[in-house]
Amino acid sequence: MSEKKHSPDSTGIQFFGRVSASISHEIKNVLAIMNENAGLLEDFVMMAGKGVPLSNERLDGLAMALHKQIQRADGIVIKMNQFAHSADRPMENVDLYDAICLVTDICSRMVDLKGVNVNTIQPASPVMVNTHRFYVQNMLWSYIEGIMTVLNPEDTLQIETDKIKNGAEVIFSFEAPRKVGTLEIEYPESAPLLISYLDAEHIDESASGTIRIRLPEKIC
Repeated sequence: MSEKKHSPDSTGIQFFGRVSASISHEIKNVLAIMNENAGLLEDFVMMAGKGVPLSNERLDGLAMALHKQIQRADGIVIKMNQFAHSADRPMENVDLYDAICLVTDICSRMVDLKGVNVNTIQPASPVMVNTHRFYVQNMLWSYIEGIMTVLNPEDTLQIETDKIKNGAEVIFSFEAPRKVGTLEIEYPESAPLLISYLDAEHIDESASGTIRIRLPEKIC
């Protein structure tokens, strides 16, 4: 990569902080449910101490509920671990579909707050680029967040990838509100910084409900 190009570190720190806060909120929700189940288990123990017969069905249900929350917490931590390690990796070959899936997973709470549906389309074969995984994820979220500013609750944002000559394309598709010309999508300030850093190209077809991001096969 050219020495004159500086990585958008401040943008990355903000992104990392927002995602970490959202994930920690999810973990707190899991712990709250597990705490409720622990309280119920204590009630069962007290009842047994007083000679009240315990229902095997209720105990099985409690065990299953706890197991479900443990699996949920484990899945959250695995995703958080993948995301955290992406920040300290050098340039590498990145599967864009995997990057999109991770971003939509770790940012799902923020998407849910908007009430928008995000649908990811898996390509027939992997679409790869040699780039910086963390900043690609940051760019993807910047565009998801920006496009959501023109969507209504229950609208669907579709994200897919495609191989093109000398690179790859990320395609954001949505039902565009009826309006002449391009839409005034309120992208975060990070979006143009990340596009520049990643040597990417922004193609605005928002009037027809499409935004395209073209990434080089390898950053210069």
